[in-house]
Amino acid sequence: MSVVCCQLSVVKYIKEINNNNFENCVFSSDFSNSNVISKNNFINSYAIFIRYYTDFLKKNNWNKNYWNKPRSLPKPIFGLITFSPPPMIKIIPWITFDWQPVREPYNIGG
Repeated sequence: MSVVCCQLSVVKYIKEINNNNFENCVFSSDFSNSNVISKNNFINSYAIFIRYYTDFLKKNNWNKNYWNKPRSLPKPIFGLITFSPPPMIKIIPWITFDWQPVREPYNIGG
């Protein structure tokens, strides 16, 4: 599948996101967790995530995606974790990684 967009948010209950072309996108896994995001092409795109504190240990697994250029080091993916016990809301920056980014884009039709 090819997706050309300006913003794409993952639906909370999708668990596998693979074999896609994301072009000119902000790919967001807002409040979604335990997903496997693999073998996608992110062209002129970037990924972010937002996670609630109750889902702190249920992280997304980013693996073997192409990130706009060849990479030999892990690709950092920045995001936020929200802690919202009443009456205060705290947001802290967080980072996760695509530990095995690929060096060439996948040949994905679309």
